[in-house]
Amino acid sequence: MSTPNTPPTIPIKKQHANNKKGSGCFLKIFIGCVVLLVSLLVAAWVTLMHTSVPLRSVAAAMEAAGKDSQLKITGVSGTLSSGLSFEQMKWDDGELADVRVRYSGIIDIIRKKHLIIHEIHVGKALINFSSNANHRSDDSSSSESDEGWSTDHGESDEWPLELFQIDSLTLANIVIKDRTTGFSLSIPALEWTGFKAENGEIDFGKFSAEMGAETDYLTLVTTDAPDTKYKTRIDCSLMPKMHTLIRKPIRIVTDLGQEDGSVICHLQAFDDALEIVANPDGSAQFNFRELNLADYLDGPLPQNLTLEVVTLATEESGTELFDVRGGEFQLGLRKFQIQPAKWDLSQLIQPPSTFVSLSSDAEPQFRYAIEESEKSGQIIQRLSATPALSPEDTLAELFHGKRFSELSPAEQKKLTADLSWFYIAQPE
Repeated sequence: MSTPNTPPTIPIKKQHANNKKGSGCFLKIFIGCVVLLVSLLVAAWVTLMHTSVPLRSVAAAMEAAGKDSQLKITGVSGTLSSGLSFEQMKWDDGELADVRVRYSGIIDIIRKKHLIIHEIHVGKALINFSSNANHRSDDSSSSESDEGWSTDHGESDEWPLELFQIDSLTLANIVIKDRTTGFSLSIPALEWTGFKAENGEIDFGKFSAEMGAETDYLTLVTTDAPDTKYKTRIDCSLMPKMHTLIRKPIRIVTDLGQEDGSVICHLQAFDDALEIVANPDGSAQFNFRELNLADYLDGPLPQNLTLEVVTLATEESGTELFDVRGGEFQLGLRKFQIQPAKWDLSQLIQPPSTFVSLSSDAEPQFRYAIEESEKSGQIIQRLSATPALSPEDTLAELFHGKRFSELSPAEQKKLTADLSWFYIAQPE
């Protein structure tokens, strides 16, 4: 009797076990990759925010970029999350040492909009620089077609922080020198503590300072303002040793306060011949009362300056009006009238010449204006004569009433030095 054919047995359970084993391997690999990726991200975050590696990398990049000035940075430490410090930054023309910056952290800035600077400390600084003292350079900013006065800077962004605080700022052994002008400022010690700006309210904190050797350079004292409208008074005096151009101490007294969420200010200087008042609505008044700049600064500058200027800020239209309400001053042998004018600074490209000589019945006639050189960033005195004269003859006529060739050798030498204070176009 024949045996019926038995169909082959299919190992169903075994095949299922192999599939389960393959799925398990894939799952383990996937989990391992995720864990590895997360570990790499965590390691990168820790390295970036909680080690000094990025700071040292930045220092190395700065050294490479500043190799021409022999820049060297040593003792870099700290983290991006809490602050940084370095022992010394030295280059061929200066040095910074014992620098520390500690703050509350980037997370507070992002999540809370809080920036609390616990400490800014500079233990030593020596900074030498050379400024461009040539006020007569024939650059494009001094030409009649200069458009460097444009004030269109775009719309300003809203202040992004709800809290900005500086617990302590200390400076020590700071020396700043300008080789070109002879300017020198020494700060043996300065401390500023307790500044806080929160939700529109400002606490200016306290200053204490020791400026210059035996205060021969600059004095700075802060006290409570005597007028209860203000909070803090800063009493500062620029001393003759601070700069070779200063003839006698220049005292500047500034009272600071706050009203309606805005900073207000009252400043008096030059023995009260200059007064500036900044109001909470953004407007300000500038009053010059018989200010003789030549009494304080050694240079060919206006004397007996009387002037009233008012600035008005219109928040709705975004305009800023600059209202010159007239005045006068003396320069050399001539008296100049300051013509009244109103400028819309939001639309202004180039301001008109507002300083015009009163001596229109005498020749030569002079025109005077103050401008800022776009190229050098310096304030220059523009002067021209009608009929046109050479720069030397222009100053000689203004200060001596005669031509340059008619002056004594000593007068010619001084006048030639004074030319650097002006831009005077050569006659065509």
